[in-house]
Amino acid sequence: MLEYRIMKGRNLKEDNMIKNSHCKPEKITCHAERQIDLRVSEFHNTETLKRVQGDMLQSPRSLWERVRVRGQNRGTVNSRVDFSLPETNGLPRSLRSLAMTKAFTLAEVLITLGIIGVVAAMTLPAVIQNHRKHIVETRLKKFYTTINQAIMLSEVDHGDKRDWDIMDVDTLYNEYIKKYIKNIKSVDYMWEDRNLEYVYFTDGSAVSLDMYNIDNTIGIQFIFYPEAKYIGAKNNTPGKTYFLFAFWPNAKTSGFTFHYNKGVEPYKAWWNGDPATLSSSIFGCNNSGGNKFYCTALIQYNGWKIPKDYPFRF
Repeated sequence: MLEYRIMKGRNLKEDNMIKNSHCKPEKITCHAERQIDLRVSEFHNTETLKRVQGDMLQSPRSLWERVRVRGQNRGTVNSRVDFSLPETNGLPRSLRSLAMTKAFTLAEVLITLGIIGVVAAMTLPAVIQNHRKHIVETRLKKFYTTINQAIMLSEVDHGDKRDWDIMDVDTLYNEYIKKYIKNIKSVDYMWEDRNLEYVYFTDGSAVSLDMYNIDNTIGIQFIFYPEAKYIGAKNNTPGKTYFLFAFWPNAKTSGFTFHYNKGVEPYKAWWNGDPATLSSSIFGCNNSGGNKFYCTALIQYNGWKIPKDYPFRF
């Protein structure tokens, strides 16, 4: 609020002296705000008040002049006057700028929403793909770490893993692993003539244990599913919906160099140690005829990150 306390002089000289003392504390009190209210707490008569109000609202002259000119009475006037602005089209002038602000039209809103939709359609697939890739990478690394920690703990209680008496998947899981790993549940499952063990983990992943006897050496394949919903499903794709690990600690033949005396490792049977063959060999991770068993090893070799030239999208 802009508030003036005005003292009228007895003659023109005193009026000028009061005018020149504008905003001095002993003469005039000024508080500036956007809105100015007009209220007269004390004036000589109603007619003079009306003339002062009308002149202030219409005349472009200075604030002091608008008050002084109407002060025809030479007697001392001690009045508190608040100056108010008129309403415009039913609204106070303080709200007029808001009322006159141009709003968005329906067409502008629709165009904006359309642009947002196009941008979302272009970016969301990439965001979703990156999120799924991150899930696969994270859960692969977590499973590899967790299962091998369980095997090391089991060795403390049961001796060297090469000496374990593994007759089937039930024996391996229930006697040597189950105690040392956290899971939601495990299920025995018969697939054709094979006995499988399904194990479900708390992070939403799962693994299927399948026994293989290669070169008179019993080993266990761990078929890991980053998303448990794919376990047992038809038309699963290695390297995309499931990833192959293997446990062959007793395999001494040349084809199992990277599994002998090891824990659960990404499938590397018959791998020659050349990183290029992880993509190019018959077991390679590619779309040109390989069985994709090496996809897990390829991701491990890349620091548990899916390479940019990976043959599958998630």
